[in-house]
Amino acid sequence: MSEETDDWVYCRECGAKIRRAAEICPDCGIRQRPPPTSPAVESVLDGRNPLVAALLSALFPGLGHIYAREIETGLFFAVSFILAVLSLIVFIGIVLVPAIWLYALYDAAKSAQRRDDELTTAYVS
Repeated sequence: MSEETDDWVYCRECGAKIRRAAEICPDCGIRQRPPPTSPAVESVLDGRNPLVAALLSALFPGLGHIYAREIETGLFFAVSFILAVLSLIVFIGIVLVPAIWLYALYDAAKSAQRRDDELTTAYVS
């Protein structure tokens, strides 16, 4: 093949002849390759960022764990927090609510860090 024909491919949707480097077909507008990604965006989206996990748990205990893909633990913290809030009626919740909220915050960040370590090890191996 000549160098000139190596620069051209066919659109996978409409079959038009397009440049190999084209991200989007100029004829039909269909993307030809996935958009570029950044490691920072990937770490936020795949549950690896401890700061995001902690912030989500600060909003509501358990959300950070769910973000870090620990669904059972997240549901446990969410239900525990709701029960602790309900126990405010008998004043036990005065101690339980902040204790569960703070521990969920801490543990969510640790869970995300563990997930990051596991995924980093998996990518390196």
